[in-house]
Amino acid sequence: MVLKNNDLKLATIKKTILFILVLLSVLFNGCEDFLQEEPASLIELKDFDAPLIENLIIGMYEPLTRSRGRLWESNWGRALLLLEEHTISRYGENNRVANYHFEARRSLFDLGWPTIYESISRANYLLKILEQDNGLSDEVVTQAVGEASFVRAFAYYQLVRIFGKVPMRLEPLDNTNNVATPLAEIYEIYQQIISDLKVAESTLPAITDNLGRATAGAAKTALADVYLTLGMYEDSKAKALEVIENKSVYNYALIASFELLYSSISATNDEDIFSLKFSRFLAQGSFLAAYAAPISHWEVAAARGFEDFGANTNAPILRDWDNNDLRKTLNIYNTAIINGDTVDIPMAGAYTHVYGKHRDPGAPEETAAGVDYYMYRYADILLIFAEAENHINGPTLEAYNAINKIRRRAYGLNINLESMQADLPQGLSQKEFEDMVFRERGYEFMFEGKRWFDLKRTGKWKTIIPEAGKDLPTDLFWPLPADEILYNDEIE
Repeated sequence: MVLKNNDLKLATIKKTILFILVLLSVLFNGCEDFLQEEPASLIELKDFDAPLIENLIIGMYEPLTRSRGRLWESNWGRALLLLEEHTISRYGENNRVANYHFEARRSLFDLGWPTIYESISRANYLLKILEQDNGLSDEVVTQAVGEASFVRAFAYYQLVRIFGKVPMRLEPLDNTNNVATPLAEIYEIYQQIISDLKVAESTLPAITDNLGRATAGAAKTALADVYLTLGMYEDSKAKALEVIENKSVYNYALIASFELLYSSISATNDEDIFSLKFSRFLAQGSFLAAYAAPISHWEVAAARGFEDFGANTNAPILRDWDNNDLRKTLNIYNTAIINGDTVDIPMAGAYTHVYGKHRDPGAPEETAAGVDYYMYRYADILLIFAEAENHINGPTLEAYNAINKIRRRAYGLNINLESMQADLPQGLSQKEFEDMVFRERGYEFMFEGKRWFDLKRTGKWKTIIPEAGKDLPTDLFWPLPADEILYNDEIE
């Protein structure tokens, strides 16, 4: 992939997107949520051409990265971190959420619901348009169908893991009177997700110059992840291998530099498979840096510090973390270098460290941190393969190689050379290797929204959460938003 570090280029891209969104506000009638859509005005448009379809595709992705959209840049990003067993908050309501009492602060979950359904709605509109004979070229239609299918699958994959049963809307709403949609069974939602991702992998290009857009590699990676979640290990391994064995086709690789991987100014890198793009412009960036930054000395991490949560190093995963692992200081810290001196950062809560992965001290404003939010990177596919292979054949040489590459990178070593320091010990049992992969995922993807899902799908939440000193969850799904229950007559 070609890196685009120039802020001027990013500014130009953002200005173009803002222009497109003005157009979309007409096409989509300013959809604030799914109850306000008026799709007839869109479906009745006749003169579609490639530029208009391109604008509609961009508009379909837009809610996912909308600053103040209350998704991963804000509420859902915070909520998923709170649910990692090593996170606690200095706020009572947030700390109750961190102890899996979801009703304590429903706004963390509710506010992102209409935003993610807006992406689904726009994908449904686009797919409906593409079913019509609009005189568009096969190339344009194929690309657009692939992207719309990916976005819809991606959105429902988040919803089904977070909320469980949800309304599965696959058609544009005709009017505000037909929003009533029953909750779909979880297996039905997964069937649709797999179906959409299979369409996406067969229609999307291997690479794209449109940063933040889906590719065939992203669809295959998502499929491998879905299969892993469902315990379909043979399918997960096969799909992971399709990515690993063709990484040169997709331009994927583990990159050596964590500074580049979590850069606030680099637009992409070779490890990026699919990420939500943020940039250093007012209301066009992420809020997570400010939420994670300490109240005292916040300038080392963000444009402002709220210290909404912190890391409890009494939790086994943090307590036992090797200090030589470079990911440790990347992820958690309690000192800062100010004017050349190392100073201790006072903690406002009962935790001992704050989180650092989304740091952006150069952000001009709290809604303008530029670190992207990774949904999938090449490390994902290696660990997916290692886990699936171990479930099928035990800890084979191939499974060891996949996880050891990531561990060597973590210790600043050549990923292709054996290391007594970094490599897992030989002779592990299948269960021991499974535990090592789980631990590695916890280190590698800390503050990337994956731990809660890993705890649930593996069943390890039953032991790991109480070991960290937290309450056992009484429910593994967030409550459905009150507005959805109120306006959807099909939900009891």
